[in-house]
Amino acid sequence: SDSSADVVAERVVELAEEVLKRDPGREGGISPKEWIFRLNAMQRNPEEVRAKLLPFTRIDAQCGRFQVPPLAELAAFRAIVATCAGASLLAAQGVERGHFTLIAVDEAAQALEPETLVPLSLAGQDTSVCLSGDWKQLGAVVRPGEAHVAAPLPVASLRERRDAPKQLPVATVMLSLPSDLFYHSALVPCVDQGI
Repeated sequence: SDSSADVVAERVVELAEEVLKRDPGREGGISPKEWIFRLNAMQRNPEEVRAKLLPFTRIDAQCGRFQVPPLAELAAFRAIVATCAGASLLAAQGVERGHFTLIAVDEAAQALEPETLVPLSLAGQDTSVCLSGDWKQLGAVVRPGEAHVAAPLPVASLRERRDAPKQLPVATVMLSLPSDLFYHSALVPCVDQGI
């Protein structure tokens, strides 16, 4: 959620400021505002964000809404905090797979696989991936319930992954990424691969 991503961004900023107080020459002595960015969807109201975090965002001066910086600016940031869905804005701006050295999905136990695949689609061969979250606390919530009835998809939470079925009705090309990332390549497609 946006509020959770805001909390993560605030903690990253606080840690960066603390490190720079102890070692002013670290990171070339540049302000965290130059290398930490909180990416927000354009439809989000900037009034929902705490004033302390606003300098780490981009707001269009003409319309007063959040904006996504151009690729060159995005590529210059060392840390970008976004929601799982918001990570799609990075790909839309042209951020290439493998650009990030680390992709961390906080509270992954509250996300569904399709949500986690958005940021993970930006991982390359040398990208470290961290999925964190306690599945014993809060599970994933399917929103809205009608969506699953209208277009049922095999979705799972982190809790359900541990007892994952070995066969799923999807083609190999669609199954390979989640199988490799979540099931140690153990999933087997059970549909005609010509589809």
